[in-house]
Amino acid sequence: MNSRRVYFVAVSSISTALVALATLAIQVSIPTTRGYFNMGEVMVYTVSLIFGPRVGGLAGGLGSALADIASGYSFYAPATLVAKGLEGYIVGRISRFKLCISRISHRILSIAIPLILTLAFWSISSQMYTGLAEITLIYYPLEAEIPLTLWMMASIALFILLTVYVSRVSYENMVKIIAILYGGSVMVLSYYLYEQIVLDVYALVEVPINIGQMLVGLILSIPLSEALARMNLPMVIENYDRYSSRSKS
Repeated sequence: MNSRRVYFVAVSSISTALVALATLAIQVSIPTTRGYFNMGEVMVYTVSLIFGPRVGGLAGGLGSALADIASGYSFYAPATLVAKGLEGYIVGRISRFKLCISRISHRILSIAIPLILTLAFWSISSQMYTGLAEITLIYYPLEAEIPLTLWMMASIALFILLTVYVSRVSYENMVKIIAILYGGSVMVLSYYLYEQIVLDVYALVEVPINIGQMLVGLILSIPLSEALARMNLPMVIENYDRYSSRSKS
């Protein structure tokens, strides 16, 4: 096994473990669909942005599926393997594209993206999900009532937060936002189809929850990936290969 393959296996294994741990750390149960909100998207996007589509797809799918099995949601594991695997691969692939955005286009996107996401989030969540929820913090279950006013406040806060966030994102990072929105949309759609067709539950209830996961991942993963990228992690692979090839010659 050559040096590149060894390092790929090592990075993929560590990334898979990080995705699983992030998914297990905080879980909010959704009784209607028997699913749960989690923070796994943060790590799925982070490893995809840093290491690219292959690591992102493998770690996203396998790490999230293992978390499903470990936390008692094994009936979601097949869908998670596909949904999160595609999500990680798409984010890693699209984020590698070079995108030229004018100042005017950047300003338009800074308003359009938050507005569309907030309207979608509010229109579904305000109609489909209020009531009792079970929140698990590091394996300690708590029960909480979710009123309609919470969704209203969350939507307003979401719009303000996203508008400020996207408007301050550099032109170079706008492609990362587009990549996450595209990959996250595939994840949301995949779970919707699985829940509606296979599990035969009212799948629309979980759509705002999955959108919320995507947005939390979007907001946190870009600065986190930039901080980790300063360690030149992708370059470690390249430099290691160069050193290995020189030592063989």
